[in-house]
Amino acid sequence: SYIVYTDGSKYYAKNGDTGMIEYSDVDASNVIQYTVNALKNYYSGRIHIRAGTYVFKNPIVLPNDIHLTIEGEGMHNTILRFETNMPSSNQTSYTSGVTYGAITYWSDRFYQDQPFTIIGEALSGLGLSAYLEIRDLTIWVKDPNLHGIVIHKLPRLMIQNVRLKGLYETNLPPSPGTVGLFIFNSVNNDMYFIANLIVSGFTVGVHHEADHSIYLVPEVGLCRAGFKLAGTGIVLIRPHVYHVGWSAYVNNAFGIVTLIEPYAESPASSTTTVISCFDWSSGRFDVYGLRYYGNFILTNCKADLVRFYGKEWQNGDVATIPAGSTRVTVSHKLLQAPRKVLITPLAQPAGKLWVENITSTSFDIVTDTAPTTDL
Repeated sequence: SYIVYTDGSKYYAKNGDTGMIEYSDVDASNVIQYTVNALKNYYSGRIHIRAGTYVFKNPIVLPNDIHLTIEGEGMHNTILRFETNMPSSNQTSYTSGVTYGAITYWSDRFYQDQPFTIIGEALSGLGLSAYLEIRDLTIWVKDPNLHGIVIHKLPRLMIQNVRLKGLYETNLPPSPGTVGLFIFNSVNNDMYFIANLIVSGFTVGVHHEADHSIYLVPEVGLCRAGFKLAGTGIVLIRPHVYHVGWSAYVNNAFGIVTLIEPYAESPASSTTTVISCFDWSSGRFDVYGLRYYGNFILTNCKADLVRFYGKEWQNGDVATIPAGSTRVTVSHKLLQAPRKVLITPLAQPAGKLWVENITSTSFDIVTDTAPTTDL
């Protein structure tokens, strides 16, 4: 095991077994990469990064035959800030070669599919089921061409109490662009468990192509898309998507995906596609207890089955009854006819107000006395 710490100007790696400083540098990426390479010789290990801000000039690449734990001291205390300079081709080159994230695990095939040979009593390094755990830290990516965490064909993954912070803090990022948590071609994994993950400032919050995966209370905000999901046995428990651009939950490929008590909210001035099933040749998509605030659209449903079990969404806006008129038709942009409509005049009406003609697309606000000015 290694302990990594900083004095504000330099970074140090201390061997947890000997208590001796083995490596130091002004670039945190060199220090962390040193510890990773050193632990590779043992095929397993732990890197404990103490509280502080660590500035990285290069991304970190993990070996694909190691059981590794990278832990901080809390997402608000241990901050890994990546100020790299990756080429723009990094954004879309994931179909061939290594796509780099701030932290990258890349393998050509799953280790449980590879043959192995036992020589004598040497049992270490068989690589039967590589394991990675990242927890209790923030990864702040300031490079517009660098993903957050990239996982390719990893058997087992655990991410807990991690914040992935992209470059874009106030405005939506461009598209195409980067992904916060990028998991792809990992459909033969053993198990992925992601708990308390917060992602913001990337083009896509989470792009997930893996089976047997559980997300517990993930949050995605300030992204053009919240989730792109593919695989069988994916469960998202209480996901929260807020202030995304054009899509909150996007699902492609085939498989079985379950959302439990999802909540989504869109900016007041935009329309958000909450469920979009495109290029989905087969599979099932179950949504339990959807809550949504904003302009709602359900689109491109090509899955074999999309089912809602209990749902609640709401929307609000300002409508105007023109002077001399007695009604205005409002397009409510909900998925079905609203159960309840509340109207509040912004000026004193001359007569009574009520709602009628409620349908799955609109309703009318009506008055018995035409106003002399716009109401």
